[in-house]
Amino acid sequence: MENEFTPYIGLIHDLNTDNSVYVSASKAYVPQTAKDKNDKVLEPRTGSQVELGVKGIFGQRKANYQLAIFQVTDKNRAIADLTADENSANPEASIAGGEVRARGFEAEISGQVLDRLELVIGYTYTDTEQLKSDDPEAEGKPFATDAPEQLLRLWGNYAVSDQWSAALGAEYNSGTYQEFGDVRWEQGGFTTFSAGATYKLNEDVRFVLSGTNLTDKRYYSRVQGGGRQNYFGDPRQIKLSVEMTF
Repeated sequence: MENEFTPYIGLIHDLNTDNSVYVSASKAYVPQTAKDKNDKVLEPRTGSQVELGVKGIFGQRKANYQLAIFQVTDKNRAIADLTADENSANPEASIAGGEVRARGFEAEISGQVLDRLELVIGYTYTDTEQLKSDDPEAEGKPFATDAPEQLLRLWGNYAVSDQWSAALGAEYNSGTYQEFGDVRWEQGGFTTFSAGATYKLNEDVRFVLSGTNLTDKRYYSRVQGGGRQNYFGDPRQIKLSVEMTF
C-alpha cells in the first residue's frame, strides 16, 4: 500500500476562564476489510470532517456543556449489498456507497448541576444525503437510514442522603429503516426508560440496583432488511451488584 498523508488542524479560543470556542478540520483515508459479493476487498474510504463548537463549565465548575455543528463527507463507505444472496461468493457482501454527506449538531450537559443532582442530557441530530452514486435514483436521498436521525438521552442521579441515591433515565430514538426497491423494513421511533438506586455501606463498599428498558419495550436495535442482520433490542433487565474498592 502506498503512503498516505491525512492532515488535521484544530484551533481553540478561550472566551474567558470557563468558556471556549473551537474549530477542527481533517481528512480521512481508511483501508477497508469489507468485501463485495465476488469476495473482493473494497477500495479504501476517503473523506473530510469539519466541526465548530463551544464548550465550557458552570455550576461552580462542577458541570460541563458542549454545543457543536459538524459536516462529514465520505467516499466508498461499505454498505450492505441487498442484492447478495446464498448464490453469491460472499452472501454477506458490501458495496462502496459512492459519495455521501452527513450534517448535524449535538448538545450535551453533564455533571453536578445542583447540590445533590447530577444530570446527563444529550441530543444529536444528523441529516444524511447521497451526493453521488452508481444508482442515479439514490442521489439526493438519505443514505444512513439504519441510524436514527434524532437521538435524545436523559439521565439524572439524586443524592437522597449521604448513603442513598436514586436515578432515572430515558432514551428516545427517532427510528430507522431500510429500503430495497419497493420493499421497506422499518422500526418506528421509540423511547426506553431506566432507573437505579445505590446504597453506600461505607467508603469502600456500595450496593447498586439498576434496571434498563423498564417497560420491556420490544424493538429492533438494528434494521438491515429481509433475510439480513436484524437485531432485537435488549429486553427488560434488572441487576443487583456490589462494588468494592481496595
